[in-house]
Amino acid sequence: MAAYEPLDLSRWCNAGVELLGGDERDAVGSLSLRGLPFLVGADEGDAKDRCFIALAGSEDPVTVPIDRPAHSVVFAHLLLEASEGQSPAKVAEYVFHLSGGVEERVPIRERFEIGVRGG
Repeated sequence: MAAYEPLDLSRWCNAGVELLGGDERDAVGSLSLRGLPFLVGADEGDAKDRCFIALAGSEDPVTVPIDRPAHSVVFAHLLLEASEGQSPAKVAEYVFHLSGGVEERVPIRERFEIGVRGG
């Protein structure tokens, strides 16, 4: 087993490469980002219209079951636009449901846990 394994999140993908603007065709499929493996969209990398999970304006949570032991979880995420108001603004929250019923909440703050595209 590798130290890091990408999860297939394609069933939750609801946005395509147009979300990033420009030609981002190489940002899909099996990728290595900062030396870690990620899977963006489908493994084949040919579904350019549904390869990202966009949460803009959504209050609906996305639940991703891992269903196996994990010592760390690494996200490749991006804030498309700066938040209004004072930075660092809390722009999201990750909630981890651990074995034994423990819940861990992690705030995602602009410029700390997440960066603005091109910023």
